[in-house]
Parts: sequence; structure tokens; C-alpha cells
Amino acid sequence: MTPFKRLHWKEAHPIAAFWLAVAASYLLAIASWNFLEKPILSLKKFFEAKSIGKLESNVPLPSVKDSGTP
Repeated sequence: MTPFKRLHWKEAHPIAAFWLAVAASYLLAIASWNFLEKPILSLKKFFEAKSIGKLESNVPLPSVKDSGTP
């Protein structure tokens, strides 16, 4: 049996392949959070957020029409 044919187990076991992909994705997400995202987010304390003032929009507010009922 060639090594390439051994990689086709997902056709024989599609449900197992699905759950293996779900578990691998979950483990990758945990590793990404712990080793990449969390350390980068901890750097926020070294930077000051500058406010740019009140946000103004050029879009007019919709007018409210009186429906005539009390």
C-alpha cells in the first residue's frame, strides 16, 4: 500500500473525518488565542487611546411623522 492511498481514509469514514476536522480547528483556535492573540492584546496597556471628539454624521436623521392617534 502506497503512503498516498493511506491518506484517503476520509472517504471511508466521513463522519470521523468531520469530527477530526472540528477537533483540529478547535485546538488551532485555542493555540492561536494563547500564543498569538492574548499576548498581543496584553500590549494594549502600553498605548493610550486618543479620542477624536464627538462623532458627527452627515446623514440626516429620519423625521418622525405623527400618526394622528393619541
